[in-house]
Amino acid sequence: MNNGTPIALPLRFCLGVEILFGIGAVLAIGVSPADTATNFAWPIQPVVMAAVLGAFYMSSALLFVVPFFARRWEMIRVMILPTAVFSTVQLLATFLHWDKFSVGTMPFYVWFASYLLPPPIFLTAYLWHQRRAAAPTSESDSPLPGWMRTLFWVVGADYGEVKRMFVRPQFRGLGLGKLMLDRLSEFALETQVNILRLETGIYQTEAIQLYEKYGFKRRSPFGEYKIDPLSIYFEKALE
Repeated sequence: MNNGTPIALPLRFCLGVEILFGIGAVLAIGVSPADTATNFAWPIQPVVMAAVLGAFYMSSALLFVVPFFARRWEMIRVMILPTAVFSTVQLLATFLHWDKFSVGTMPFYVWFASYLLPPPIFLTAYLWHQRRAAAPTSESDSPLPGWMRTLFWVVGADYGEVKRMFVRPQFRGLGLGKLMLDRLSEFALETQVNILRLETGIYQTEAIQLYEKYGFKRRSPFGEYKIDPLSIYFEKALE
């Protein structure tokens, strides 16, 4: 069974550094909002605005801590690109308002580094992890184990039957039926089933059009089905 993609050590290290940046921000502005002239990247006036920004850092603390302790890439990837975009915007704002910052001080260098480094690091980490997340690593990633697929083949389960499909009326015409058939076909091929068959009613005109457009061909009854004037039978060979 695929348990997800492990988070690479360099990315986890960067997430740990982000925690340190967050702690520094909380200590600098959340604890002492009146001392931003010496403790922060720029002097903030009035003090109440510094307190509001400090409260923001405190309330977002979990966003720094939780990803660091995540076990799998799939648990944190949704936040990686937005974080890179946010850091890029903050970096651009820093350049646009350069004269307002306490350039040359340690708090400024910490601020500058905290927004200069994440965009390239997180973008690289996203691409690196996604390539590995998309590639199956073993046969265990298959929906069915090998012995079960072999058993189905031996006992004659050489085709799969599409039993029921339904799209709510308000969502019809959006191609959802084709998407479902695409996924069913992929699943069948993954489990070494190369033929799909189905039965539908003669009055299901929209369904009949969908199946024929998808490549299903009419055939005789199969399995336990008998000749029925109210039914039509289809088959499609998968490639």
